[in-house]
Amino acid sequence: MINPKRTFFYQPSPLNSIICWSWTFTLLLLGVIFWLEVTQFSWITMFFFMLFSFVGICEVLFRKITIEGDQFKVGHMLNPNWLNIDMHQIKNIKLRKYQISFDYMNHHCIFVLPANSVIEINDIIRAYK
Repeated sequence: MINPKRTFFYQPSPLNSIICWSWTFTLLLLGVIFWLEVTQFSWITMFFFMLFSFVGICEVLFRKITIEGDQFKVGHMLNPNWLNIDMHQIKNIKLRKYQISFDYMNHHCIFVLPANSVIEINDIIRAYK
């Protein structure tokens, strides 16, 4: 059975996620530092809180995996060009409860997803093999 277009939200490999989210929370901490330094809520504090909110929302919403037809498309946060992978190029699929990893064309990809999304993506990839 060929499924229609499916979209999943993901986070990159655990090490990359820790690095990205650490830099994001640095924006929040800068806002708190300015707030405590000035002892009143100022426009600089508001700027850092808004910037933290914007970057956090972007980190969650722009990281998408879209499966459409026999294409596995991975959206990145800063790169407007999505990574397009043909389903037949995916090899060595390894599953964990919240993680899926595979190889394609000498690249190794690791994605952190909800458990039900990992199962569904695995089923879709196996259907094309």
